[in-house]
Amino acid sequence: MSRNSINGVFWKFLVLALVLPAVFSFPALAGEEAERENPLRVHFIDVGQGDCSLIQCPDGTNILIDGGRIWTYPFLIEYLRNAGVEKIDLMVATHPHSDHYGGLIPVLKAFPVGTVLDPGKDHPTDLYHRFLETIKSLPEVEFKLARAGQRYSFGGAEILIVHPSARLPAHPNDASIVLKLTHGDVSFLFTGDAERVAEMEMMSRGFNLRSTVLKVGHHGSRTSTGTAFLSRVSPRAAVIPVGENNRYGHPHPEVVRRLRLRGVEIFRTDLQGTVLFFSDGRDYRVEFPGKAVYPEYEIPEEKAGRIVANRVTLLYYEPRSPYAVQVPPADRVFFDTAVGAETAGFTRSGW
Repeated sequence: MSRNSINGVFWKFLVLALVLPAVFSFPALAGEEAERENPLRVHFIDVGQGDCSLIQCPDGTNILIDGGRIWTYPFLIEYLRNAGVEKIDLMVATHPHSDHYGGLIPVLKAFPVGTVLDPGKDHPTDLYHRFLETIKSLPEVEFKLARAGQRYSFGGAEILIVHPSARLPAHPNDASIVLKLTHGDVSFLFTGDAERVAEMEMMSRGFNLRSTVLKVGHHGSRTSTGTAFLSRVSPRAAVIPVGENNRYGHPHPEVVRRLRLRGVEIFRTDLQGTVLFFSDGRDYRVEFPGKAVYPEYEIPEEKAGRIVANRVTLLYYEPRSPYAVQVPPADRVFFDTAVGAETAGFTRSGW
């Protein structure tokens, strides 16, 4: 073979060596790039002393778990819109305590909602019945009871309900919906306010509770996150949704100690604000969008010194309350006296 022939063959092989890997590797590289550009996003939203988590799946599905107290809605709705949420495909009200479902009431009216999951644990409060009535008033919303063993798939992510069963515990906290989100090798366990009774029931069912990230139960109360349960979950990281300087003493030092003894990385919304996880299905990274900021609105001079009520929350504030200026103008009602506000059906805010 001549030198020219040898050179020709060499260049053909060189071209093939350069081109073929590009041709055959392109789909895989594109898929990896797509995962990097559109990963699973899990937001543990800072709503003070309450719970609220937003899951954004790679296929565009939006899942909202709890919504904090009802008066968080101006911040929460704005946060969801800034996150690109146009529709909530699945809404989960973990249990009937107002620091979990309250903010969902205005969210139901602000966004189209596909399905609402509820444990079915009744609670004799006007606000909870208002939540249920809001759902009933929206015929396009499907209402379902969450039961252990139910599964939901969203593209590359899967949700497994691990609690409760049809036989609900006596205490609303122990009736909390607990769900596990799995995305490849990364998983999250959302526990609502589940306490020891619920933890024991979950462990008895045989589900794989091991999870990469644990949403710590009941804001870090010592009645939750027992040693045996924590050992079964064996998380790498834990998020404690909790209000700054809250009156309950959450999180309890004993719970923090249990987590630290296991080498779990701890994130707290009272210290870091919203905690945002990104996952490509193989690992995760964390960002901190910041503390919740509630906009303030100027009160017209002619309304100064009057009671300010909120037609969404049905609460009213004294003129000097720092929360009076946080009521959006479209939702404000003014009264001359507290008696007038209460006669109209508003309740004095205790916060």
